[in-house]
Amino acid sequence: MIQTTTKKIKIEDLFLDPNNPRFSTHHRDEIIEADIARDETQERTFRRMLESSSNFAIDELADSIRNKGFKPVGRLFVRKIGNKYLVIEGNRRITAVKYLLKKHNEGGRGDKLPKEILDTISTVECEDLTGATVHDIRLLLGLVHLGSFKEWKPMPAAYNIYRTYMEEYCAVHGGNPLEPNTFVYDAPTAKKVKDIYSIKLSEVRDYVRIYRAHQQLLSISRDSRVGSEDNFSMIGDTISKPVLRDFFQFDESRGMFSDEGAEQFLDLCMVGKDGRDRVITAPASGESSLRDFAAVLSDGTPEDRQRIVEDREPAGQVAAYVKSRLGKPNLINVLDQVLALLGKIEIDQIQDEGLNDGEKKCVKQIYTKLEKIEGAASATKKKAPGK
Repeated sequence: MIQTTTKKIKIEDLFLDPNNPRFSTHHRDEIIEADIARDETQERTFRRMLESSSNFAIDELADSIRNKGFKPVGRLFVRKIGNKYLVIEGNRRITAVKYLLKKHNEGGRGDKLPKEILDTISTVECEDLTGATVHDIRLLLGLVHLGSFKEWKPMPAAYNIYRTYMEEYCAVHGGNPLEPNTFVYDAPTAKKVKDIYSIKLSEVRDYVRIYRAHQQLLSISRDSRVGSEDNFSMIGDTISKPVLRDFFQFDESRGMFSDEGAEQFLDLCMVGKDGRDRVITAPASGESSLRDFAAVLSDGTPEDRQRIVEDREPAGQVAAYVKSRLGKPNLINVLDQVLALLGKIEIDQIQDEGLNDGEKKCVKQIYTKLEKIEGAASATKKKAPGK
C-alpha cells in the first residue's frame, strides 16, 4: 500500500514535470533531476504544455477555472525536490493555473482575476508521494488513468508501456532495460504491464513491438522523417498484417525486422533511397497505401509486386489492376469452380435414385460444353504458326 500525505502547497512551489509521460518518446529525451528546477527547464516545459500540438487544451481548462474556480476533480500527486515539489499527476491543471496567474500578474485587460478565484488557485491540495518507489508511483498512476492511453499520442503511449515492460522483464530475467537488444516478447511480463495500466494484453503486445521496431529503424537511418508520428503509426499497421510481416521479415519475438526487411521498410514506407522517394505513403488512405500493397502481396504476382517495389507505381493503381484481373473469368478459374461444385455431388445417392429429366438435360449440356472446349483446344494446336 502506497502511503501518501495530504498537503496544501503554494502554486509557486510546484514544478511542472519536464518528463511528463505524454512528452516522452525515448529515455535520452528525459531531463535529469538536477535540472528539473532550472528556470529554463520550467519555462520550456510550460511553453510545451501550452502548444496546441500537445493536445492538452490548456486554454479551455483555464477558461473553466477562470469562471468557476479550481475544482478538486481528481487528486494532484507530487514528490519533493529540494524545498519544492514536482507534479507527478496533474500537470495540465497546474499549467492552467500558472497560465492564469501569469496573465493576471501581467495586468492585461480582461486578465485580472477576482479575489474569489485567486483564493482557489493560490494554494492547492496535493498528495505527497515522496519516498514511494518508481514502481509504486507507476502502479498508482496506472490506476489513476485506468486505460486512458487511447487518449495519448501513439509514440508517448508506446514509450511508457515499453519502458515499464522492459523494467519488469529485466527485474525477472536480468539485463539492462535501456538496452534495446535485451527485448524479447514475454507473455507473463506483458500481463504484468496490462495489470499495471488496466489495458488489454493485445495493446501491450502491439505497443512494445512497435516501439522496439521503431528504435531499430532509428538506429539505421538518421533521416528525421523516421521519427514522425505518421511513420510510427505505419509500423503498427505493417506488423498487424501477416502478409506484410512476412514480406518485411518481422520477428514477433524480438520485435525487429531482419536487416534486409528493415532496409526495405525504410525504402518503401518511410524515406526512400538512391534518390527515390518512398512509394507507400499512408497506412490505409491515398493512392499508395499499405492496405493496397498488402492486397497486391496477397493476390498479385511477383511481377505485380515489382511494379511497386522497383518501378515505384502507386500501390493503389497496381491493386486496382490486380482486382480487375481477378474479377475477369478465365478458363482455369471457371473450371476450378465447376470441379469444386461437382465434388459436392453425392454419387451414391445418384446410383440409388438415378437422375430426373431436368438433371439429365443439365448433364448433357455440360458434356456438350466440355466437348466444345476440348475441340477448340485441339483446333488451336493444329493451326500453323502465323496462320
